[in-house]
Amino acid sequence: MDYKQVQAVTKELKIQLTTFKGHRGVDIRYYVESPEYTGPTPRGVWIPKEKWAEELKKMNELVVP
Repeated sequence: MDYKQVQAVTKELKIQLTTFKGHRGVDIRYYVESPEYTGPTPRGVWIPKEKWAEELKKMNELVVP
């Protein structure tokens, strides 16, 4: 199924700690719920736990006061 053609009933951004290939990290992606598909979208960001503080600092620098 092509997730791009699914009309989401709900769409929620989730940030969670997950394991990928035996390594812990922060997973950021949308979860959709619709009659055709329920679950995570294929596109997302996974940041290794060790780099999370560095990436969070970069994100905070992007925020305009």
